[in-house]
Amino acid sequence: MNKRLAIYVHFDKKGTVGDYVVHCLKGLQEVVSDILVVVNGNLSDEGRCALEALDVDILVRENVGLDFGAWQEGINYYGYDKINNYDELILTNNSYYGPIYPFSEMWDKMDTIECDFWGINKNCQVAEHIQSYWLVFKKEILASLVFKNYWKTLPTYNSMEEAITCGEVRLTTFFESQGFKSASYMDCVKYEALIKDNPTFLSDIQVITDRCPIIKRKFFYAYKRKFLDDRVGHGRVKQLLKFLSTNDLYDVNMIWDDLLPSVPMSAINDSLHMNYILPGRDNVGSVKLDKKIACIVYIFHSELISYCHQYIKNIPQYIDIIIVNTSSEVLELCKSTFQ
Repeated sequence: MNKRLAIYVHFDKKGTVGDYVVHCLKGLQEVVSDILVVVNGNLSDEGRCALEALDVDILVRENVGLDFGAWQEGINYYGYDKINNYDELILTNNSYYGPIYPFSEMWDKMDTIECDFWGINKNCQVAEHIQSYWLVFKKEILASLVFKNYWKTLPTYNSMEEAITCGEVRLTTFFESQGFKSASYMDCVKYEALIKDNPTFLSDIQVITDRCPIIKRKFFYAYKRKFLDDRVGHGRVKQLLKFLSTNDLYDVNMIWDDLLPSVPMSAINDSLHMNYILPGRDNVGSVKLDKKIACIVYIFHSELISYCHQYIKNIPQYIDIIIVNTSSEVLELCKSTFQ
């Protein structure tokens, strides 16, 4: 196996390290020699213990410059002389779930492709470029003065938009302009024909059809605003979760454990259509009454009280109903209506 170094950027507002991060790092350890986890911001005691148990290097820094700032500091942490001893450098982050399939499978293919640096996906939305959540630089480019100068002169990006437009989009064109050749694991021509947008919004197709080893986290909560037409159909996020579970490819509980504390339920519901129809009054007898069930209803505007009442009165009586409101005046109206 080639000698590889991975610099993995981790960010979590609470400083926690989720199971999906641990799983990903373990997957990386199967294909790389060393891992440096650069934590942007806080790292909790539990998070540090989880990382230390993996025997990886840890660098905690102020969250300045986002991923590119973290990669730059990680490169400086090792130093260019030490990095030149590696055959490949992987720059990645915690913005995805994986590996769905072993990372070695991807390397087996990419080792046959002539290139100096590569990624998993290329985005053709603005200018054709490798998406920066996964960048692999090979020996020749690592040893070049061009690579060293790029990171030494890298400006500080202060927003996500700036990091994408100035960092991610320009990185590919810059190194290509210096004579280096890029490539991607996913067929960018195929996915450009399918979507004139971010190809990771087709993560279900990439995983199921093309054995992509990762799924971007935002696929699970940025779905509705991108796809709600007949061309792609509905329920694709749910279909992907089912595919992962049915084929025992990935523990979907790690996805839920990450999404539920950090993503609004409305966004999750938009993606997964998690709506269920309760049985009518005539079918109450078919429901097991030994379960305790609560229905929590948030009513904000007073004019919605009578509207909600029409639905709530149809809920079987064995279910406890809890009305929530931030206004004492509206709450009193609710008590009068529902008593």
